[in-house]
Amino acid sequence: MQIRLFELGSCQGPKKPGQVALFTRPERILLTDTAPGDTPNVFVGEVYESIYVGTDTRYAIRLTPTISLRVRRQNIGPVGMPAMAGPTGVKVWVSWRPDSGRVLPH
Repeated sequence: MQIRLFELGSCQGPKKPGQVALFTRPERILLTDTAPGDTPNVFVGEVYESIYVGTDTRYAIRLTPTISLRVRRQNIGPVGMPAMAGPTGVKVWVSWRPDSGRVLPH
């Protein structure tokens, strides 16, 4: 069964028709400033919230007016160096490996 993810595209899902939810852990989502070419799960979005919490920075990314997601990124750069350029309003590419996502009946 192909699952239509609104205007984002589609993916494989359960065998029975019905509503589903797509899950992936926030730390498995990658943020880059250019489109990665090594995964089919690639979407462009905009950072609308950035929260520094010590070891991590948590981002809220808007993919469409009605679809957004949370991303957790470990702060591994030198002290004083931001995890990403610009706190909000930054265009980013959001991606994850196919084995990191789970489609579950809703």
